[in-house]
Amino acid sequence: MSSNQFFPSGIVRRFWRRFVRALSINTLQKRLLVPILLTSLLLGLTTVFSVMSINSIVDRINETYQSNADLYELSQLIARVEEHTESYLSTRSSTSLENYYKQRDDLTRAMELLDIRSVDSERIILEKNIYNMILSWLDETELAISAKRGRDVEQYIAHFDEARIIFGYINEYISRLNTVQFRQNYDNYHNMGQVLNTVEVMDLLIVSVVLIANTMIILLATLRITRPVVQLAHQAEEVARGNLEVEEIRPGTSDELSVLTRSFHGMVVSLRDYVARIRENTIKENFHQQQELTMLNYLQEAKLKNLQAQINPHFLFNSLNAGAQLAMMEGADKTTELIENIADFYRYNIKIFDHDATLRQELEMVSHYIYIQKVRFADRFDFKQTIDDACLEVRMPSLILQPIVENAFAHGLRDMESDGLIKIEVMQNGDNVMVCVTDNGSGFDQVTIDKLMSLPQESINEQSNQQSDSVVERQGAGIALSNVISRLRLFYRRDDVLEIKSDEESGGARICLFIPLDYDSSHVDSGRK
Repeated sequence: MSSNQFFPSGIVRRFWRRFVRALSINTLQKRLLVPILLTSLLLGLTTVFSVMSINSIVDRINETYQSNADLYELSQLIARVEEHTESYLSTRSSTSLENYYKQRDDLTRAMELLDIRSVDSERIILEKNIYNMILSWLDETELAISAKRGRDVEQYIAHFDEARIIFGYINEYISRLNTVQFRQNYDNYHNMGQVLNTVEVMDLLIVSVVLIANTMIILLATLRITRPVVQLAHQAEEVARGNLEVEEIRPGTSDELSVLTRSFHGMVVSLRDYVARIRENTIKENFHQQQELTMLNYLQEAKLKNLQAQINPHFLFNSLNAGAQLAMMEGADKTTELIENIADFYRYNIKIFDHDATLRQELEMVSHYIYIQKVRFADRFDFKQTIDDACLEVRMPSLILQPIVENAFAHGLRDMESDGLIKIEVMQNGDNVMVCVTDNGSGFDQVTIDKLMSLPQESINEQSNQQSDSVVERQGAGIALSNVISRLRLFYRRDDVLEIKSDEESGGARICLFIPLDYDSSHVDSGRK
C-alpha cells in the first residue's frame, strides 16, 4: 500500500489551506497557535544549533588526525609498490607486474595530497621532499623493471639497489613527517577540546535562554487572552448589579474576544440609551402634562378676561351696524368704513380668540387696527408692509400679531407727534416664516428685553392680572407682550419663537416671530378649538 493511500493529497491541501487561513486572520486560534509554533521553532533551532556545533567540532577533530591517516595510507601504498617490485624482479610474474602498475597509479593519486608549495614550514618541506623522493624512487623502480624485462641483470640490480636506498629515505622522512603532524594534531585536538567545552557551555546557556523565552511567550499569550475575559466578567457583574456606566475595554486586537467585547459594550450602550430615553420620555411627558395644565389655566384666564371685555357683544355689533347704516344713509362714507373696521376688529377678537389662525387672518386683523388708529391720529405715523404671499397660509396662534403692533403704536410712538413709522415684513427664513414688526419709537432698554425673554411660564397668570404702563403690560383689555411670548412658546413647544432687538441710543424696536413651516395643528392640545 502506497503512502498516498494513507495521506491523500486532498486532505493535505485542505489542512494546509486551513493552516494558512488561521495564520492570516487575527483569531484566538492564531493567538494560541503562534506562541506554540514560535516556542517549537525556538526549541528546534536550538537543537539544530547544538547538533551542528557538535558535528562541526567532531569534523574538525576528524580532520585533525586525517593527515596522519593519509600519511599512513601513503606509506602503505609505497610498501605495496616496493613489494610488487621485488616480486616481479624475483619471479617475472605478470600478476606482480600488473599489481605493480595498479599500486603505482594509486600511489600517484595519493601523492596529490602532499603539499609541495614553496613555504618555509617544516611540515611542508618534509612533504615536498617526500614527494620528490617518491618520484625518484618510482623512476628507479621503473628502470629496474625495464632492465629486468630486457634481461639486463647488472642494470636492474643497480637500479633496484638505488630504489632500496631511496625507499629507506622515504620511510625515514615519512616517520619524521608523521611525528611533526602528530605533534601539531595533538595541539589542535587540545584546542578543539577547549572549543568543545565552550560550545557545551554556550549550548546550555542558549537552551536556558530559550526556555525562559518560551515561558515568557506562553505567559504573555495566556495573559493577553485571559485578561480581557476577566475584565469582561467583572464588568458583566457590574452590569448585573445595575451599574451601566462601566468603562469600555479596549483589547487592542480584532479577534473573537474583541468582537465579544464590542458586542457587550454595544449592549451596555443600548441599555444605557434605552434607560435614558425612558427617563427623557418620562420627563417630557411630565413637562407636557404641566404645559397642558398651564395652557388650560391660561386659556381659562384669557377667556374670562375676554368675556369681561366683550360686554354684550351682540348689542355692540347691532349698535355698530345701526351706526354704519345711519352713516351710509347720510352719505358719510368714511364714517361707514370706520364703523365697519371697528366691527370687524371686535368680531375677530370674539370669534377666533381660542382658535389658531392663518398669518393672512392675523394681517387682516392688523389692517383693521391700523385703519382705526389712522382715523384717530391722522398723519402722526406711517404704516408699511412687505409681504411674501407664499407665507400667508402658515398656521399660528390667534391674536398674536395685533398685540405686537399695538405695543409698537401705544408705547413706541406715543410720545411722537409726527413721522412715526410701523413696518411689517413677512419672508421665509430657512424652515421658518419670519414676521418682523419694526417701529422708530422709543424702543426697549436691555433690562426690559432680558426680562421679557427670560420670563418663566408660571408667571403668565401673574402678568395677566397686573395693570401698569410699562411696555411689558398693555392697558385695559389688551394682551401683554409677555403673554404673547408665553402663548407662542406653549403653542410651538420651543423657546426660540421670538426675538427682540432695540437700540437705546438711536431708538426704535424690531420684534421678529419665527413660525415653523412644518407646524402640525394636530399637535395642539385638545383644549384649543
